Amino acid sequence: MLDWLIKTFSPKVEKTLRKLGAERVCALGSKFGGLLWLLLRSRRRYAIEAVLKHLELKGPDAEKQAADIARRSFQHNGRSFAELILAPDVTHRFMEERIEIVNPEIWDRLKNYPGPGIGVTAHLGAWEILSGIMGTDIPNKDRAIVVRRQRSEALYSRIEALRSATGATMLPHKNVAPKVLRLLKKNGLVACLVDHNTRLDDAVFLPFLNETAAVNVGPALLAVRAGAAIWPIFLIQRENGKYQYYLEEPLITSDMPGTREEKILAAAQYYTRAVEKYVKMFPDQWMWMHKRWKTRPPDELKS
Repeated sequence: MLDWLIKTFSPKVEKTLRKLGAERVCALGSKFGGLLWLLLRSRRRYAIEAVLKHLELKGPDAEKQAADIARRSFQHNGRSFAELILAPDVTHRFMEERIEIVNPEIWDRLKNYPGPGIGVTAHLGAWEILSGIMGTDIPNKDRAIVVRRQRSEALYSRIEALRSATGATMLPHKNVAPKVLRLLKKNGLVACLVDHNTRLDDAVFLPFLNETAAVNVGPALLAVRAGAAIWPIFLIQRENGKYQYYLEEPLITSDMPGTREEKILAAAQYYTRAVEKYVKMFPDQWMWMHKRWKTRPPDELKS
């Protein structure tokens, strides 16, 4: 029944919402996030406590500051999900009118980089718009985005259609390594979200926001194996449906010293520090409701 409803009505709803324009879609998304703040009491409390602990807020107003950051993060995250509807509209005109590229020289290098690349980002700001940017503004490379597959096939198909509308390919994360390596061997670009909790089997444990966290080592391993450059990229939400696009200097894994294991660890540390930097810069745009520190190191579980 749910799949039928999604197949029947989702395309019509998406089309109607896009006609409202980016500003209204973003405003509706923020209101939806505000509604989740009111309804999801346990996640609301978790987010406040996570902000308080991991940003190390102090003083008599610390609880109030944490609650304000957490509340705004719900609103920004609601907007992020609504922005998925806008991904097919990310044309060159959309980019010129709405996206300020903070580091244009790095963006030009990424687009023209002759070798393989892995773009790393986080559930921060307007991550859903990034699929549209990859499809529209990097026409000379094979582009793919590693995504989690939803249980509902109809829902996954709709999300895939929106994310891939401008030309990027979606790769479901399970058993994705061979597909990623084939694309990287053709000097393509693959994008990954690297900030969420991961399973013990896929993790390396690193400091992240003042606590040890399970970091997905997969992108680091694939980058080192393919000799790919790792490009941190973050799209930050601004008012009225506008954005700022930040890029960091790439890590060229083919130039790294050390053993294979040392390179993989250094690469994972590199993108974890990049995510941490931008979470600290824009704390109200990160997904604090996610249980980021859930998977614990084995030695910690034994004690």
